[in-house]
Parts: sequence; structure tokens; C-alpha cells
Amino acid sequence: MHEVDFSVYSDEVVALVGGNGAGKSTLLEHLNATLIPDDGELVVDGTPITEDNKPHARKEVGFVFQDADTQLVAPTVLDDVMFGLQNYGVPGDEARERAREALATVDAS
Repeated sequence: MHEVDFSVYSDEVVALVGGNGAGKSTLLEHLNATLIPDDGELVVDGTPITEDNKPHARKEVGFVFQDADTQLVAPTVLDDVMFGLQNYGVPGDEARERAREALATVDAS
């Protein structure tokens, strides 16, 4: 990707559309700091995103995977929910309990 520049405003819903290999996933992975650009600057909500402040981008930018089988990194929904908490530094036992509570809130397990 080269020279990407756009804005998304509060409460705005955006859909990225394009063919295979167009860069949709790569763009989203940069927006939530899964990837950090080699050149240039990524700014989310006025804050430049670096290796040191990835959590800021992840609080502001989310996306839903098209194929549930390829979502995050864990083999279970509980582990996927815990993954997010652990990325914010929540210890394992607390992350597990909070994840279970969150899943119970939406009748999931």
C-alpha cells in the first residue's frame, strides 16, 4: 500500500470493498495496530500509533472477520476473549473470569 490517507468519523460505519489482494485486510491490520507501517505515520483519534502504544489503536478500531474459522488466534471463544484482555495486561486468572462474565452476558460460552 502506498500513500493511503483517509478519515473515519465518530459513529460512521465504513465498509471496505475490493478484490482478492487489494489490501483490505492489510489496511485493517494497520488500523488496529496488528501491523505497524514501515514508512509514514498511522494516526488513530489524533494519536500516532507505534509499537509502544498499540492498545490505543485497539481500543478505537475493531473489525469483524468474514470467516469465523479464521478469527483471532485461539482454539476456543473463551481463549479468544481472554486474548484481548491479556493484551491489555490483565493477568491470566482475572482474564479468564472476566472473559467468562462477558460471554455469559451475551449467552455465549
